[in-house]
Amino acid sequence: MGELKYNTNPDFAGLDVMKAKQAETCAAFQRWAAAGQWKEFHSHHYDWWMFPIPRPSQHGTRYTVYSGDIARLKQDAGYMASYRLGHELLARAWGWCLVSAEFIPPDITGPGQRWSDWPIRLSKAAHSAREFGEKEILRSHCIHAAHLIGRGEYFWFNDFDVAKWFRENAPEDVRIPAPA
Repeated sequence: MGELKYNTNPDFAGLDVMKAKQAETCAAFQRWAAAGQWKEFHSHHYDWWMFPIPRPSQHGTRYTVYSGDIARLKQDAGYMASYRLGHELLARAWGWCLVSAEFIPPDITGPGQRWSDWPIRLSKAAHSAREFGEKEILRSHCIHAAHLIGRGEYFWFNDFDVAKWFRENAPEDVRIPAPA
């Protein structure tokens, strides 16, 4: 195992800020889910601190985490419980059951509980799950992507081929189809 890397950029929010923002956002997720306000998941921005990855974003490196930062976050049981719950609630907002890795039957979904055409958000959540070693979450997100791509959903964001990311990063037992 290589040496752990930490975000030492002066613009980095810091782990305490990331934890606080993540807890605040997860609480909002819980309120939205309890109230059946699934559209709220689709109209807010939270990817950077809810599902952090080791890559700069439009916020630069403010919410970028590297291997050492991830190791520290993983030591916080409360953070990790909230992190996993965030994945579960986001998936439910898309009409996807993260645990069973299948669509929630349409007769039990609520208004706005559907795919929202955010392939980049799905890939960020999956990327984060991969970096955090959450293999089952990654697998479920990849199966979800495979179904969406297979039914012809558009999987580009700006000039980024999101489907390609899934083909390159999905577990071996998950086949990501080529775009139609």
